Amino acid sequence: MNWSVDWLSVSQDHPGGCRVLGADYVIHTDPDTGEVTRENVVGYKHEGSHDSSLRIRSDGNRVEISGNPSRYNRPDNVFGFRTVDECMSLYNELLRALGLPEFTKGEGYDRTNSGTVKIVDGARFSRVDIARNYLAGSPANVTMALRGLSASSRRGKPWLVGQDGMVYSGTKDYIRAKYYDKAREMKSHSRKACAKDETRIAVHQWCETEGALRFEVELGRKYLLENKMNGWILWNDERAQGIADSYDKVSDMTFATTNYQRIADDLEQKFDFKRGRALKAQHAALAWLSGEDLRESMSKSAFYRVTADLALVGLDARAPCNVAALPVRVRVVDLRPAQVPDWYERPERPALRLVA
Repeated sequence: MNWSVDWLSVSQDHPGGCRVLGADYVIHTDPDTGEVTRENVVGYKHEGSHDSSLRIRSDGNRVEISGNPSRYNRPDNVFGFRTVDECMSLYNELLRALGLPEFTKGEGYDRTNSGTVKIVDGARFSRVDIARNYLAGSPANVTMALRGLSASSRRGKPWLVGQDGMVYSGTKDYIRAKYYDKAREMKSHSRKACAKDETRIAVHQWCETEGALRFEVELGRKYLLENKMNGWILWNDERAQGIADSYDKVSDMTFATTNYQRIADDLEQKFDFKRGRALKAQHAALAWLSGEDLRESMSKSAFYRVTADLALVGLDARAPCNVAALPVRVRVVDLRPAQVPDWYERPERPALRLVA
């Protein structure tokens, strides 16, 4: 599977000091005494080609870089850097050019009492996003797939629908998974100058024609800290990809419900329902199939909860049962992993120079 690193936020302290670099230097003073209470350097946007940029900041002690390394100096990020090491090579290349100390791996000190790891003399991660693409075959199929994914759940919690049909679950500071229409996203982020880029136009057309569905997982600061992934020395690409795999619901997109006695099993296996809730939904489905009006046999809140659960397996129990219209197969759309086209150029990895 073609995973890419889609965002990387890194920082490292340098007790020996380094140059100050930022957009602004802000001094906070006490309004009564005029005493300086705090000084702060605001990060600046380090611009690259193709309307790309990274946020860089150095306050004389701490160096920070944040952004999408797979998009920097490139017209798109459909397929980007495969590993965090490749991204760190790019970041260190920029730091060298700016006269700032490079990021290092350092050491990880296991703080067993707190269950976290303290990074000593090395780069710390506060956010890492990884992504991959699926192909649905057409723009209409992407829309259909997003609708199907929005009806699924993660550990019993439904996915949410955001702007432009994005489907997501979780929180940014911990972990968040999301799906969206990649062609639509590229179009919405294209400025006038960038929109005329021939390479970007070709990639956008490919995404639109093939029906590119983007899947991304954001690993936030709290998640990285709790799972001992918060430093370069601790990072493992395969482990991160395995975590992302566990949030991917594409494998559940196509399934059959030809035996209504197995509705509870489907809800358990496909949508992580607890057995009790799944059985209640199955019993309600069988009552509905026998002609019972669920609105009259249960409370309003129970009715809405059960009908929402049954909608996940393709049954609309909000109206009286019409046997002739019952689905034999619930099928949303078939998705296949996207392969990098022969003509596509992934970002080049700068030479990696580890600093002791």
